[in-house]
Amino acid sequence: TSDDKSLKIGTLETSRSYITVQGPEEVLSTIAEAEVTVELSQIHHSVNIKGVTPILLDSDGNEVSNPYVTILDKQLDVYVPVNMEKELPVVPTFEHGYFDADYIEYTAKPQKVTVRGEIEDVENLTEIPTMPIDETAIGSSQSIQVDYKLPDGVSIAGTRQKCSLQLSIRDYRERQITYIARRITVEGLSDGLSAEVSGSLFLTICGTYDTVSRLAATDIKAVVSADGLTEGTYTDYPVEVVFGTDEIRNAFIKNASEHTVDITITKDESGSHDEN
Repeated sequence: TSDDKSLKIGTLETSRSYITVQGPEEVLSTIAEAEVTVELSQIHHSVNIKGVTPILLDSDGNEVSNPYVTILDKQLDVYVPVNMEKELPVVPTFEHGYFDADYIEYTAKPQKVTVRGEIEDVENLTEIPTMPIDETAIGSSQSIQVDYKLPDGVSIAGTRQKCSLQLSIRDYRERQITYIARRITVEGLSDGLSAEVSGSLFLTICGTYDTVSRLAATDIKAVVSADGLTEGTYTDYPVEVVFGTDEIRNAFIKNASEHTVDITITKDESGSHDEN
């Protein structure tokens, strides 16, 4: 390759994995393999060399040359990949995006990794992200091992294929909030039915101290979807719990998808149903 030390020749590939030869059986029996050789000047990128003629070798590596032996498919194409190696910083990524970047503190080992791939796949990379991490499990501190999220055609140049991360959320706090049943909204109830929800929700709000301290039940929305429900009592029925606005940052509701309530569906004697 060129004088650029970041460029390396990769594994050469041929357009076919075998060739066909014909001739006297006693000569063919001495042939062990076919070999192709490519001679290049300095190259700065991957090249595909067309029309390379193979030679025949015996088991000792000596050329088998016989005028009665014919190579039926005489020419092959040889692909010579030129890979780039580049050292890049490791940056964790997160599954939900609840926190602003400056509130999640981390130490990565290794802090940088060397990646390898064809030039067009590597040259514009500035960092290597990890696979998404569930930030709801970090708390005040957590140590994990995580895979790298590598673009197609890019690999780690080394044996260490995982990153060790020490993670923490700055000024982390958890706080319990009771969400009473009458605040829970029932949506999708069929005409002529009414709903009564029983059972309070005991929610744990997690996040940065300032955000968690100012949140209240009025900042939370709990919704029961009654689509398809008929008269009857439904116990441990799932309720969706979310913040009332997307503007709330640096906090989340712990196990938000695991909360349930009891709901009783009856005929609405007044002729209309109440969705609150």
